[in-house]
Order: sequence, then C-alpha cells, then structure tokens
Amino acid sequence: MEALEPRHGFVASVTEPIDTREPHGQFVAELLVAQARMESANTSLRQRRKAIEQRESGLPPSSGMRCFGYTKGYSAVVPEEAALVREAVDSLFAGRSLGGLCNDWERRGVRTTQGNGWRTQVFKKFITSSTISGQREYEG
Repeated sequence: MEALEPRHGFVASVTEPIDTREPHGQFVAELLVAQARMESANTSLRQRRKAIEQRESGLPPSSGMRCFGYTKGYSAVVPEEAALVREAVDSLFAGRSLGGLCNDWERRGVRTTQGNGWRTQVFKKFITSSTISGQREYEG
C-alpha cells in the first residue's frame, strides 16, 4: 500500500471482496496481510524450536537438501564425493583458486546435489561450512 498510494494505485480482486479504493477493501487487505505475517512468524518459531530440539538431541540438521559428501540425513559419507572434497581442500592449501577449482569440477562433470554446476560463491560457502567437517553451527 505504501508503494501504491503515491502513484494513486490500488489493489482489486475479482474473486475476493478487496478493492483498496474503498475503506472496507483496505480493511480486508490489511487484515489478510496481518494474518499472513502472523502465520509466517508462527512458522518461523516452530522451525527454530525444531532446530533447537534436533541440535540438543545431537541430530543432524534437516534442511531437506542433501549436503555434498554425505547421504541424505547425514547417515553416511559418500566416498566419491568425500574424495573430491579432500582433493579440493588440498588444492586450496596448495594455492589454487576457488574459481579454478569450480572450472575443474565443471570440466569433470562434478555437480551439486541439486544437479547444478558449482559457482565460486556457492563453493566457498560449502567448503568453509562447519557441515563439511561433520560439525553443526548454531547462532554463528
């Protein structure tokens, strides 16, 4: 609404009783936004509580995505991927650049667990994460 007002814009729906040119429509729109914010905050709270519960129980994080080098659920190491991680770490310590490693992995067909090519920023975050060394990070 803040962006629309200076431009004399409005929101109208053909399926709901919303037309922000009218007071009733403004009220309904604001109510729906407030409800969505509350639900988002409740969802976030539930997710944080679950993460704390898992951490305190010694369970791995449950992000839904498999971490490169581990099976889903972190129950085992994927040997081929772990070998690539060790090789990459050795190369980095030997002075090779992240970009060079990403290019090498691209040439070799090494993909992320989502099937994408490795980008330098993604690779840096991955290779410096606590997860890759079998640890958990909590609140920094």
